[in-house]
Formats: sequence, structure tokens, C-alpha cells
Amino acid sequence: MSRLRDAAESIATAWFQIRGFEIDEPRKPTTYDLVVRKGDLVKTVQVKTTTYRDNGNWLVNIGRRPSNVSKSVSRLAYVNGTVDWFFIIDGDLAIYLVPASEVAGQVTMTLSHYQDYRVGSAASLAIQL
Repeated sequence: MSRLRDAAESIATAWFQIRGFEIDEPRKPTTYDLVVRKGDLVKTVQVKTTTYRDNGNWLVNIGRRPSNVSKSVSRLAYVNGTVDWFFIIDGDLAIYLVPASEVAGQVTMTLSHYQDYRVGSAASLAIQL
């Protein structure tokens, strides 16, 4: 899964497109990666990945660092209204679509607590040819 981070936004884009959403990629830097539209529904999406487990549970960093800041600076929680959904792919290629309101104020999350938001898997993409 060394390239999961590189592929994540493309996987998210395909996942939404298959479901009939139109995709807009915002001008960078922004607090989100995608804008998805379907009819009157418009949502901002932040794409995250994790390949880190703690006691068998996938942990994902959902915090952000302000632009142009050293990686040694602590992550900040997203402010309400800056992101609508987190699209998360774990190291098993399970896909989660978590409303930002469910994780407000958090900078990390344990995915086992969010199984109700698991919406599929991209595991078939990892089959070796």
C-alpha cells in the first residue's frame, strides 16, 4: 500500500462519479480536495488515507496543517463548515464516507468506531496482474 496516498483522490473521484456526482477540483490551496455535486446537493470532500494500525485498529489523521507551515507543527481540527465529508481509505482498502460533523474537533480517528460509515471497498484495485 505504499502508493495508496497517491491513488486516493482518483479513487474518491471515481467512487463519486459512478454514483452520478459531478466533480470539481478546487484551486489549491483549500481545506478540501473535491467538490461533489448531484442536483441541488453540493458537498466539499477531504480525502484521507491510513496505513497505520494501533492494537489492530486503523487510525487516520484527519487534522490539517496550515499552508506553508513546517511538518513539525501540530495538526489542527477542521473548523465546522470548511469540509462536509471525509472520504477515507484504510490499508485494507475499505472506504468510509464520514460526515465532518461526526468528527468535529478531532485530529485523529479510530476507524473501527465508524463502521456505520463504511461504504465499500477498493480491494479489487490491488489485484496484481
